[in-house]
Amino acid sequence: MKRLLTLAMIFFAVAFNAWAQPPAAMMEPGDGPEWMDDAAPMEKLELTAEQKKSMQTLRTQMRKEMIPLRGNLESKQIDLQEEMAAEQPNIARINALVDDLAKVKAEIQKKQIAHRLKMRDMLTPEQRKIWQEQRGKRLHEFGREGRPGRGGHSFRGPRGMRPACGVGF
Repeated sequence: MKRLLTLAMIFFAVAFNAWAQPPAAMMEPGDGPEWMDDAAPMEKLELTAEQKKSMQTLRTQMRKEMIPLRGNLESKQIDLQEEMAAEQPNIARINALVDDLAKVKAEIQKKQIAHRLKMRDMLTPEQRKIWQEQRGKRLHEFGREGRPGRGGHSFRGPRGMRPACGVGF
């Protein structure tokens, strides 16, 4: 029984680590597929010079805040891989590392959501409406998360279920 539990935890940790790729919001322009760098939706918003400057400042600030979080996430992933590869893996340490990874990912997601909301607050009501229309087109075309082929997600969410909430603006 103990061996089965250990194997299940190892499987979970490896699967969790494979899933732990950085979300598109953490990627820099040029890091992902070409469609992610499409500037057309932003052009349709007809942002003012002040809005563009404010958004660029906010993006720069976000990128700087993400550097230590990404580093911490990667460090924890490496620690988990090392523990998993050990001759006698310590299940308590593996569990603690999995918990630590989840905390860092949650912190990253919270920052991403706050960033999106700040960006949305910079838009006029008319621009928000255009953004929502564009976002809806991207969701329909590329799946729930706006990226084709990510983790079996479809427009209806993971494994055909509707997402609990649509985070974004």
